[in-house]
Amino acid sequence: MKYTILKEIKEFESSLNLEESFVPFLIDNKITVSTGESLTAGLITASIANIAGASSVLEMGAITYTEEVKMKLLNVSRETLEKHTAVSFEAAVDMLRGLTAISKSTLNIVATGYAGPGENSGLVYLGIGYKDSENIYRLRIKGSRNEVRRKVVNLSFYLSEKIIKNYEGSKLNVGKVFLV
Repeated sequence: MKYTILKEIKEFESSLNLEESFVPFLIDNKITVSTGESLTAGLITASIANIAGASSVLEMGAITYTEEVKMKLLNVSRETLEKHTAVSFEAAVDMLRGLTAISKSTLNIVATGYAGPGENSGLVYLGIGYKDSENIYRLRIKGSRNEVRRKVVNLSFYLSEKIIKNYEGSKLNVGKVFLV
């Protein structure tokens, strides 16, 4: 699998609370959103819900912290988990497709990874489905446990907005690596 490596994202600032502009963007464009979260443990959903008017765009949020719950709620296959682990490209694809199957949202966001501490700290797979497109990002994020989680939230909003603005129809975009 080929990866595109982007060492910096000039427009992205991880310290910002991007939900302050993201939720109004969703509202203005009548886009509904659902989430399936592991390492962020509901932080993406909570960040959306913090903004007034979120009830008009937020459909659901599933916290799928364990493998068992990933299988039950998001239909992640046992084979995927055994062969690739819960923190893998394949698990993110299963999570995104499972969330898309149970939600009626136009936009679906999933996140799985290692917030830290540990040797794999900061390894994250972020899946963003918009309409019939699927986008899977492999992220390497530096920072403390909570910094990693907050950066994933901001990146999910930042990348979702870029995907929506550049939507060209059905496709699977994979293997993008962001070092932030």
